[in-house]
Amino acid sequence: GTSDSTALRKTMMAIMRTFATVAVLVGAAEAFVPHHTRAMHAGHVRMGAEPQRMGGLGKGSPLASPKVGVNIKVKSPMQNPGAAGPKIDTPKTIRERKTEESEVPMWNVILLGDEEYDEGYVCQTMLQVLSGGIEKEKAKSCFQEAQQHGSSIAIVVQQEHAEHYVQQFGRCDPIVFTTCEPETPES
Repeated sequence: GTSDSTALRKTMMAIMRTFATVAVLVGAAEAFVPHHTRAMHAGHVRMGAEPQRMGGLGKGSPLASPKVGVNIKVKSPMQNPGAAGPKIDTPKTIRERKTEESEVPMWNVILLGDEEYDEGYVCQTMLQVLSGGIEKEKAKSCFQEAQQHGSSIAIVVQQEHAEHYVQQFGRCDPIVFTTCEPETPES
């Protein structure tokens, strides 16, 4: 259903980003050609005109030179400065990100009230586990609401983060009881 289409959309976006990156790199390939070899890319080059000597082949014996000259004409982006590569329609990522983020389901991390809780410990633990996602005053009011009404929403985050926070609260000693559930949109 919805998760399949979301996964498909994310896969397609990743493929499009990869394609755009490859296209940019192919267009910028000239930047990676060393300066001393650019002359070969600029026009006609006659290969094999001069034999070279190698020290490892006996007493300075020359390498065999080819009997046929090779003319290579390489079309370089440097010859036509306006054409750095094929024109590619880049997706409007900002617009798609807004749409993508608005479709990500958010989850409530809920602090559950308990008679055994110490307010100072629970508030300090919330500040540590939620690291920057909650302020001290919010932690105190959340604790008091959970004690009075049985539960209180501490923070609203993406599902993976919510599940992670619940695990972290469960590892505390003494334990801080929390749960998470999908956020219900307000009508």
